[in-house]
Amino acid sequence: MDNSSYTFVDVTSFTPNLGQWTTLGSWTDFTQNGNSFVLQMNPGPIITFLSATVVRVRFNPTNNYSTDNSYAVVNQNLGAVNLTVTNGATALEIDTGVIRVLINKSPYALSVYRGSQLIHTDIDNTNNVSLPPYYNLVFSPVQEMIANIKS
Repeated sequence: MDNSSYTFVDVTSFTPNLGQWTTLGSWTDFTQNGNSFVLQMNPGPIITFLSATVVRVRFNPTNNYSTDNSYAVVNQNLGAVNLTVTNGATALEIDTGVIRVLINKSPYALSVYRGSQLIHTDIDNTNNVSLPPYYNLVFSPVQEMIANIKS
C-alpha cells in the first residue's frame, strides 16, 4: 500500500482547536450487520467488534467505506464474539461478555468498560468554553483531514 498521499503534520503544526474542525454531532438510529454497527448520521462511523476484546472504529467524512485498508488492523479474524445489544434512550450499549461499549447518542461519544472499570472514554469538554462538548472524533471536510482527540 502506498502511503505517499498522507501528509505528516508534526505536533507543533497540529492545531485542532482553531475552528476548522467539525464534530460528529448526534445520532438517533443505527443499522447492524453482523458484528458491525453503522450510526445513522452524515457522516457517521462504523463500529466493528473483531473479538470479545477488540473494537474497531472506522470513520470517513465522505461516508465512503468501499476501501477497507488499515495499517493498524492487519488481521480481522480474531475469534467469535457474541454481542448483547441494548438501544437505550441516551446510548447504545454493546456487551461482549468481556467488555461493554457505550456509544452516546447526543452528542456522539464512546466509552469502553471492562466489568465496572472504565478503560476508555471520550473526554467531556462541557466546562471548556473554547471547545464543543465531546470534541473527540473531528474532521475537516475542506482539507480532507480526520483527528481523534484524546487526553
